[in-house]
Amino acid sequence: MRLGLWGAPRAGKTTYLSALRIAAQKPVGGYNWSISGCDPASVKFLKESVQRFVRDKDFPPATIGYRPLSWRFQGARHHEVESLFGRLRKKLSAGTSHEVTREFIVEMQDAAGESFGEDEAARQNTGVLDHLLNANGIVYVFDPIGNKEKGAGSFDFYYDTVDRLKEKMRELDMLAGSSLPHFVSVCVTKFDHPDIFDAAMKAGIIYQEHEGAMPVVPSSIAPEFLRSLCQDEGSRWVCDTLQSDFLPERVKYFATSSVGFHLNNGKFNLRDYSNVAEDGRHFLSAAAPINVLEPIISLADRVRDQEGMA
Repeated sequence: MRLGLWGAPRAGKTTYLSALRIAAQKPVGGYNWSISGCDPASVKFLKESVQRFVRDKDFPPATIGYRPLSWRFQGARHHEVESLFGRLRKKLSAGTSHEVTREFIVEMQDAAGESFGEDEAARQNTGVLDHLLNANGIVYVFDPIGNKEKGAGSFDFYYDTVDRLKEKMRELDMLAGSSLPHFVSVCVTKFDHPDIFDAAMKAGIIYQEHEGAMPVVPSSIAPEFLRSLCQDEGSRWVCDTLQSDFLPERVKYFATSSVGFHLNNGKFNLRDYSNVAEDGRHFLSAAAPINVLEPIISLADRVRDQEGMA
C-alpha cells in the first residue's frame, strides 16, 4: 500500500512518522501492532526514532530533501484477559493471542515541506509528486499553529500541490469526475498545544470519559474541530476545498498529537497538561501519541474494502 505524506513546512510530518513505533505500544482498532522496516534505511529510521523519543525526549530535526521509507505492519487480535483462569484457558486453546491476522506493507515518503510549494525545491522533487500520483491514500498533516509562521502557511503548500496533482491525473484520465480519487486521512496536528487544546475546550468538542482520563475529539466531530481552528482565509480555504478536491466520503479527520499530554501519575490534569519544554525542542515526559497509528490503519481498511468490492 503506497501512502503519501503531505503538509507544509514545520507541520510535524517527520515527528508524526517518528511516533509510529511508540504509538504501536498500545492496541489500535482491536489489534496489537508490530512495525518493522523493510530496508536498511527504514530500519534505521525506526531505531533512531525510538531512541530519540524514549531516551532523549527530543523532537526530530527538520527533513532535508526526500527519502522513501517502507514498513511492514503486522496486527494480532487483541484480547483482554483478566483472570488467571482466563489466561490458562487462552494458553491451552488452539492458536495463540499473538497470531498475526492482518499484515500489509506501507511505502511512504518523508519529504521537506518546501517540496509541496511552487519554488525550485518543489520543481526538483518530482519524486514527491510521483509518489502522491501513485498513492492509494494520503496522510495530510494540517498544522493550525504553523499557519501563523511566515513561509509555513498551509494554503500555498496545499494549493500548489493539489493543482499539479490534478493536472497530471487529468492527463492520465485518473480523476473521479473533477475530484482526486485518493483516500485521505486529515491529521490536525499538535492537539496537545495549549492554543489548540484550549480552543477545542472552548468550543466544547472535547470528550473525557471521566476526570483524569485522556481527552479526545470524537471522530464524528473532528471536521468541526478543524474548522474551528481555521482562523485565517488560507486555512479556511483548505478546509473547504478538501471536500471538493477529494471525494467527501473518502476523507476522514483525526485530532493528532505525536508526543501527547504530560500526565501526572498516569492521569490527565487540566492545569498541567503541556508536554513540550519551554525551548520547544524537547518534551517533558514519556511520549504518549494520540491518533498517530489510527490514520494509517484507517487508510489500510478503506483501501482493503475498496479492493474487496472491485
